[in-house]
Amino acid sequence: MTDEPGSAEPAAADALTARLDRPFSDWTADELMALKAELAARGIAIYNSITLEELVIASMAVSYAKAFAETLGKNHAEGLSKAVRTRIRKHGKVREALVGPDDGTAAVLVLTSETPDEARLALLDLDVTAEDVRGQYLRWDPETETWRAGASRR
Repeated sequence: MTDEPGSAEPAAADALTARLDRPFSDWTADELMALKAELAARGIAIYNSITLEELVIASMAVSYAKAFAETLGKNHAEGLSKAVRTRIRKHGKVREALVGPDDGTAAVLVLTSETPDEARLALLDLDVTAEDVRGQYLRWDPETETWRAGASRR
């Protein structure tokens, strides 16, 4: 090791530095082995050996992991699709989705697939924790174009 200033750059004549400008994906196997030998000569060890047993175990793990992930994805996709169909629509009838706590601390919004956009915009100005609507179920009233409180879910 020599004492060089921190701003010193490797000499352009250094063959190793010149070769490292190329991406490794462009190198041939012989060039990579020559690089390994040159680095070993400089005291830098590279370990790239894998046993046959490790290779077999890795390939089996990848195969089983792929099959497991595909099966898991398929099962959850069907379950999610079923949950959405059951939650919002059942046998072509519009169902209600309740949004909010059911403990009386705030109003619960009753939403359907037919809730218009103006109702959703009106939610921005709605205080669901106000005393007069706390614990109530709020439904959109299209005649008055307001959210109306009702004591029951139905």
